[in-house]
Amino acid sequence: MASKLKESALYEPLRKWAVKKFGCFTSGINTGTDYGRVDVVCMRQTPGDLSAQTEVLCIEVKKGTQPFLNALGQAAGYAIYGEYTYLADYRPKKSFDEEERVLAHQLGVGLIRIKSVKSIELISSAEHSIPNENFKLRIADQLGYVHCSICSTFFERDRKNKNDFALLQRHIENRLLMKKGIEKGKGLMFWPEDASWNDVTHDGRHKDDRFYNRRFLCKTCASLFLSS
Repeated sequence: MASKLKESALYEPLRKWAVKKFGCFTSGINTGTDYGRVDVVCMRQTPGDLSAQTEVLCIEVKKGTQPFLNALGQAAGYAIYGEYTYLADYRPKKSFDEEERVLAHQLGVGLIRIKSVKSIELISSAEHSIPNENFKLRIADQLGYVHCSICSTFFERDRKNKNDFALLQRHIENRLLMKKGIEKGKGLMFWPEDASWNDVTHDGRHKDDRFYNRRFLCKTCASLFLSS
């Protein structure tokens, strides 16, 4: 049966399960960069009144036919994107054995067993890892979220189109017009010149004279920033 099952058919059931199981506020399927795309990605904000720490969870989905170490290694590689990586394998008849659990633990990968599209269970938790900040922000951007430079909160840049910026007020010289945008509930998007000057690869990657280094403020921080 596993050979007839399409791996992609497992993505959506697993995404819904992960959002509920891990308490995530957004999620996506087949998300990533040119270096690799993750089958299921979720973002959650960890509890804490004094911080806004947000974690990215990456889940590699397999249909139960690939060699275990190959699948495990692929899942482990996604630690570049997020704090927690998981391997979800379709195993309707039997779960992971003890040796597989030991190997997964050694690589810091959590295990998820997919019995069927309606029955999914967490077998072991992933170990915390430290992702590359640039790649974490890029995968968040793919989900339509950006990072506040002041309070560290991740917030939406558009509710309808993940490739748009409707919930952001662009930085302009007219301060009053910027304040009007913030008063409508928008965050702020700006281009720090110093960051572009310090980026020695900028001119090689971008042939025009524009600044491409973007930063953001959530609507709360932007309102405080422009209050005077």
